[in-house]
Amino acid sequence: MWSAGLDLAPALQHLARTRGSIAALASSHAFAYLEKMRDRLIPETIVVINLSGRGEKDMDTVVRSLELG
Repeated sequence: MWSAGLDLAPALQHLARTRGSIAALASSHAFAYLEKMRDRLIPETIVVINLSGRGEKDMDTVVRSLELG
């Protein structure tokens, strides 16, 4: 369930490692899009992303998409 050329794997993995939680796919999409757009933002840009959990309910989708299962 990856969206519009965004690679969610790095975002999902980074959030899990740094925040200790499995982010919902919507939150992961936001972080992946931010990563894609960061070169277009000025350094003073402030970005707010609501990081929601409950990504564990999406684990079947994530495992299939990452070809882990």
